[in-house]
Amino acid sequence: MIVFISSLLLCITRAWCRVPICDLVASTDIESVYSSWQCDINGIPVNNTCWPIPWDGLKCSDENEDAVIVSITLDYVSVAGTLPTTIGSLTSLNSFAIVFTDINGSIPTTIGNIDQLTSLQLGSSFFGSIPSELCQLSGLSYFIVEGNSLQHEIPSCIGDLVKLQTFSVGFNDLSGHIPTSIGKLTSVRKFALDSNKFSGTLPSAICLLDTVAQLYLDKNLFSGPLPENIGDMSTLEYLHAGTNMLTGSIPIGISNMTNLLSLELYENSLTGSIPADLGNAKYIGGIDVRNNFLTGPIPSSIGQLSRLGRLL
Repeated sequence: MIVFISSLLLCITRAWCRVPICDLVASTDIESVYSSWQCDINGIPVNNTCWPIPWDGLKCSDENEDAVIVSITLDYVSVAGTLPTTIGSLTSLNSFAIVFTDINGSIPTTIGNIDQLTSLQLGSSFFGSIPSELCQLSGLSYFIVEGNSLQHEIPSCIGDLVKLQTFSVGFNDLSGHIPTSIGKLTSVRKFALDSNKFSGTLPSAICLLDTVAQLYLDKNLFSGPLPENIGDMSTLEYLHAGTNMLTGSIPIGISNMTNLLSLELYENSLTGSIPADLGNAKYIGGIDVRNNFLTGPIPSSIGQLSRLGRLL
């Protein structure tokens, strides 16, 4: 107890002391890669954590002893272990990325305490759920956790992250329905749910994403029709919803997506015909609607698509 109190007092008296960094060192084997990132037995940095900067993936606010850590990046390095809950105490962080390492475990709920965070990227060995505390990060612009083993549902409060530009959770084991609150994500450019176990119908709220360019819904368990007003998504460039259980016809409004580059609706149970005016999407390079129950001829307007390189 005496040792703990004395180390805590020492930490308080040193402006550069960042105990959560030492917790991260202790919970991983990062010292085998970055030997200069050292902590003493009391969990206090041996030297100033920020200056001199001990490794390329750590960025600080300045080059002096009062600097704080603003960015941590670990990518393509042989580091194993877990994230400590005290990572949430690094409230100066605005960017946190751990990808292609052997660091695993769940996403700490304390991540919601890093209120300066604008970019969070985690992969590829995390499991458990996406914590609802994520919704506390009101300034978050990039949330990328693709290629993990995350489960359960997307938090219903996800719409609170109104500054999101990228929401990418593809290639996990996530399930449940798409929260209707996503309609509030009016700044999002990429919305990717591909290769999961999401189910239910596609909510009409998805059509409120009026800035989205990339919408990846393929390889899930979605059922029912495509939203009738999907054609209102005039900024959409990639609409991928193949390998689901979608039914009904292809909405005529898709012809209004003049910025569309790729349309993939393959392996569903769609019926009816291909919209006659699909040729209005003059920039489209790929159309894949195979393995459905579509009838009728290929519209003549498609012959006007000079950039079309793939039609299935």
